[in-house]
Formats: sequence, structure tokens, C-alpha cells
Amino acid sequence: MRRLALVGDAAGLGAAECGDAGAGAGTAQGGAGASAGAAQRRDRGAPRRPAGLGARSQHQPTDALRRPRQARQRGDRRRGHSAALHGVSVHDGWKPYWRYTRCRHALCNIHHLCELTFLEEQYQQGWATELKTLLWQMKATVEQARATGLHSLPSTSRQAFVTRYRALIAAGLAANPPPARRPRQRGRVKQTPAQNLLERLWLGQEEVLAFLDDFAVPFDNNQAERDVRMLKVQQKVSGCFRSDWGADAFACLRGYLHTLYKHGTAIHRSTPCRVRARRPLAAP
Repeated sequence: MRRLALVGDAAGLGAAECGDAGAGAGTAQGGAGASAGAAQRRDRGAPRRPAGLGARSQHQPTDALRRPRQARQRGDRRRGHSAALHGVSVHDGWKPYWRYTRCRHALCNIHHLCELTFLEEQYQQGWATELKTLLWQMKATVEQARATGLHSLPSTSRQAFVTRYRALIAAGLAANPPPARRPRQRGRVKQTPAQNLLERLWLGQEEVLAFLDDFAVPFDNNQAERDVRMLKVQQKVSGCFRSDWGADAFACLRGYLHTLYKHGTAIHRSTPCRVRARRPLAAP
């Protein structure tokens, strides 16, 4: 099997390294007996590092990077790109994301819709059904307004949506009163899933409804998750990357190809993308 190197020697060697890692893992999982043992012994000497993945996308060139989880959790400015991120960060509300103070935050409403569906089906929460309908109506209205050339929702329409939003949150809070504290109980009182979601939707109204004020803010972060998907597939197939260099080369290639896709450019017609055959690497 011949290998292809894209955009330079370093990126090509990194892609070949990632491909070899995947082939080794596939042999270990699909083979039997001596083949599986040989693959495991071969890979045991190679450094295996867990890969944490992040993406910047949505109307910008994709930048898919490898970031260790520990650096992401403590907000290390030396590792990872999000510490110096400017613009808008759309995420699911994970607490470490809020440590990045140089960017504006927005919450992914697809995650909210999933949680509302759970409350609707498991706890028969009527307000959840109405709030789902309201969020879909907001999204449809924003898409219609964007098609007419607007950059934000008119104040009258926005105020009407916000009023309905707050009324439904108030109905949810009335249906889910805060839990009572037991005698001598310490710490924070455990809340139900409905109470946790209501707290996030009430305290984070600005982040939840950010897509109404600025049409450049997406309704969800599905685009970023699609950009990361192939990186996660590679990680699951081979276990992880063997080196930082291979991971960076793989991320560079994926980011470049996704950027071409978003701009509607065919890969084989792109001038910087040069494809040439390389000799297959010999198995150790």
C-alpha cells in the first residue's frame, strides 16, 4: 500500500506516523495469537500520550489542536489555544471553559434541547416541552432575519422572545422548588436534573440567547464537534498519538482540509495541496 503525503514533508511524515499507529492498533484488535502479541510488544516501547482535542471553527478556518486534559483544566496559557482565544466561545457550559475570560461565551442550545427532552420524557415536565418549542421558534426566526440581510434580531421581536423565555423558566422553578436542607447537613444540597438545568438557563440567559443579539453567534456548537469527530475516530482506532509532532501534523492536515471544505474548494484543485507518493514505511 502506498502512502500519500500532503503539504510538505513534515506533515507527510506525521500523517504516515499516525497511519502506522492506526495499523498497529488494528492488528492488535483484529488479529489473534502471535500477531496480536507481536503488535502489543511493538507498541509497548512507543510513548503513548492521551490526546485532548479542541476546535475553532464556524466562519473561520478550522484549527484542530491537540491539548492535554490537565492543561485544559487548569487553564495553562503555555499549552492549548483557548487561553488566548478572542471572539465567541460556544460550549456546553463545562466549568473549566469559563476560566477563559478574554472571549465572549455562549451556550450550545442543542445540549439544552437534549436535556429538555429528557425532562419531558422522564419527569413529564410541561414547561420543558414549551421551552423546546420556543427555542426552535427562535432559531427559525433568526434564520429568516439573516436571510433578509439583518445582523441581529429587531428589539421588539427579541423582547417578546425574552419575555416568553423568562415566563417558562419561572414556571419551571415553581414546579421544581429548591430541595430542603436536612438538619446538620453540610455542603451544597443535591439538586435534581431539572433544578440544575433551570439554574443554568436562568443565570446564563445572556449566554443562552446570545444568538439573538449577534447572528455571527451560532445556535449550537455542532460545527466544532463535526470538526473534531475525525480526530476522535483516529484516537479511538489507534489508542492515541505516538508523539506531539505526529498529533500536530495530523491536526494541521485535518484543519487545512476542513477549511477547503467550508470554502467550497475541491481538494484536488487547491494549489497549496500537493499530493505525491511516498514509499511505505518498513514494519519494525
